[in-house]
Amino acid sequence: MTETWQYLLICVVAFTVGGLIIASERWHGRYTGDTDLDKPQASHARSTPRIGGLAVFAGTLAGLLVLGKPDNTTLNWFWPALFVAAMPVFVAGILEDITKEIGSGKRLLAAFASAAIAWWLLGGVSRVGFEWFDWVLSFWPISLLFTMIAVGGCTHAMNLIDGMNGLAGMVSCLISISLALVAYQVNDMAIFAIALAMAS
Repeated sequence: MTETWQYLLICVVAFTVGGLIIASERWHGRYTGDTDLDKPQASHARSTPRIGGLAVFAGTLAGLLVLGKPDNTTLNWFWPALFVAAMPVFVAGILEDITKEIGSGKRLLAAFASAAIAWWLLGGVSRVGFEWFDWVLSFWPISLLFTMIAVGGCTHAMNLIDGMNGLAGMVSCLISISLALVAYQVNDMAIFAIALAMAS
């Protein structure tokens, strides 16, 4: 399969899942719809499903399955570990979209939990380019705490721009593309594939 068709397949999967969410709104809209149209940040005229994250999840999974090479042991290990680490914050987000009863504090804790799992499975922040601070980060409790605050905080910060519907999705896409470009320049194909799958 050529790279063009691979990327097209990723987009088709995400688009299909997103389309199915919209088409089936009549059955799940009472649970997943955003009916508060009086909010100042609301930019839609009717109830809109809040579970678009499922389409992002499906597209990312499809991208990793398509872009992952059987002989790429780094990617084959990296992406399952990444998905396991992302589960707490993903599940918390989906539950909030459905029940609208998961507070921001609980979602922040879920983001910290995801960051801690990522630290355990994939490694945490061990250096930032300042010699004295890199020495401090050589102690694992500090590295764990810093990783949780940095990763969990950045993840949760998306809630601050999620008020304007659609803005967070576009910013996330641009961030993923930027990460993919940097990863490509430094020949980190695992990060490149994952970031590109997220953007697609």
